[in-house]
Amino acid sequence: MSTSHIPLTLDERLALADRMDDLIEDLDAGWSVPVMEGFFMGLAMLRTPPEVSVWIDEALPVQTLPEEERIALTADVMRLHADVHDFLMNEESEWMPLFVHTDSTDASFTALGFAQCFENFAPAEWKRFKTDHKKSAAVISTMADYALEGGRVSKAQFDAVEKKFMESVFLMLEANT
Repeated sequence: MSTSHIPLTLDERLALADRMDDLIEDLDAGWSVPVMEGFFMGLAMLRTPPEVSVWIDEALPVQTLPEEERIALTADVMRLHADVHDFLMNEESEWMPLFVHTDSTDASFTALGFAQCFENFAPAEWKRFKTDHKKSAAVISTMADYALEGGRVSKAQFDAVEKKFMESVFLMLEANT
């Protein structure tokens, strides 16, 4: 990621979140901003991340949008991608995941995106982390399960692990770098 990118402001991220929620509702496809942020956290940790073309169409179903809107939305998502990468790789970054500014249950969607990234693109690393760091892996998995409809995780279980989520993400970062 380039360090010269212009980060999205909080207002721009909230507008992107609203736009993505509208697309999800209209098209029954795409990812919410919290899911993207989690997925991008995972991507930043991969030794060999997949090409953007591998995941972008699933994350951002813009095929039916007018070209100008498609280009602008894609640019914002790629700025978000750069922001997340900078957050994990730059100790001086002041960026924080959207769930810090919104509803804490959005953290479950961030965890879902994070877990899905590793399950799909680094299953061996995910399995090793789950073996070597059982408690932290359980935090991430519990958070992700809470996001799933019909999940087996209660609000009380979510509340018990929510504060440990980012600590677990940073432990995963240490384990993968």
